[in-house]
Amino acid sequence: SGGKAVNLKEKSIDTIEWKDFKMSDLGFKNYHGKRIKKSDRINGKTTFLTAGKENQGVVGTVGNDVEIWNNPITVDMFGNAFYHNYDCAGDDNVYAFVNENLNEYIKKYIATIIMMQSKSKYSYENQFRQTNADNLTVKLPVNNLGNPDFQYMELYIKNIENKAENIIKNLNSNI
Repeated sequence: SGGKAVNLKEKSIDTIEWKDFKMSDLGFKNYHGKRIKKSDRINGKTTFLTAGKENQGVVGTVGNDVEIWNNPITVDMFGNAFYHNYDCAGDDNVYAFVNENLNEYIKKYIATIIMMQSKSKYSYENQFRQTNADNLTVKLPVNNLGNPDFQYMELYIKNIENKAENIIKNLNSNI
């Protein structure tokens, strides 16, 4: 997109303007997994997801005839949201949001926001379902035109990943 790099330190998160955007307006298409009981799962190569935080919902691989999602953000019945940087499929407790036009950093940012927004909203009694998926909105930082500030989101995640990598490097060098 050109332009000069933005220094994140200059852009305080508190003064950023935020707006609600429907996932569909951001170009995401949503898909719903299909029920495959554990006993009906065929061994295969497709990463398979179900509801739960553990291992980001990954329960193994299947060879069943399933709809495959390309690098989706998934939201399960409890509102747990994750970005998966690979092709996968899921059961009927998982909804996938696919957008080929946004990079992994922006999707990680959006998934984190969804998870934060959903934290206490969904439960076994009040599950995230198709109506929620169809109407899912996410509060995002905006640029001076009022559009999602994708550059900021990307830089924000890259910054976090760089800090984490440096911490790990420092730990390894002290071993």
